[in-house]
Amino acid sequence: MVEFKNVTIKYSENVGIFNVNLSIGKGEFVFLLGDSGAGKSTILKAIYFDEIPTSGEVIFAEHSSLTLKNKELPFIRRKIGVVFYDFKLLEDRNVFENVAFALRVTQMPRKQVKIKTLKILTEMGLVQQRYKMPNNLSAGEKQKVAIARALINEPYILLADEPTGNLDIASEREIIEILKKVNLRGTAVLMATHNTRIVEENTSFQKIYLSKGKITG
Repeated sequence: MVEFKNVTIKYSENVGIFNVNLSIGKGEFVFLLGDSGAGKSTILKAIYFDEIPTSGEVIFAEHSSLTLKNKELPFIRRKIGVVFYDFKLLEDRNVFENVAFALRVTQMPRKQVKIKTLKILTEMGLVQQRYKMPNNLSAGEKQKVAIARALINEPYILLADEPTGNLDIASEREIIEILKKVNLRGTAVLMATHNTRIVEENTSFQKIYLSKGKITG
């Protein structure tokens, strides 16, 4: 599903990622481990083609960074869910509208938007909070809204960039359990983190170690 072939994305002499080779298969759960500045976010951005390699090739499904056309991007990104550590919710919209927004931009009929949004909010345990504004939610609830929004288009892969970075341990573990359930349904998960405790608590998943822009294990 995802493959990097000798990928370099160079911002300056020692900043970026360098000669990265990796692959993520359909339905896998993978931890991308490294300190802040190691290049984790750059790898995630390369997967959804927000960054294009200086050299090498990134492949997602049947799409290649070497032949990518701008008009393809909206359709590709609907198959890639992205979750950030700082949630990136729309502060002027309630929970329902934050999640429904991802469907509205595809011009899906209003009735179908409502059905799909209520379904995923129910799965996330958020249906009772659907009329709340983001500033009235806990950090854990905000992250669940962000995950619901990322999953609403039924992506092939969910990219999670430090999704537990702003959470307490109880909320952190709840989010990890949600990601594991998402993975069990067949969605691949790539979670970037520097939190080794999370990895030690979930030893069965694949791990990719990154240091100073290079894969180390």
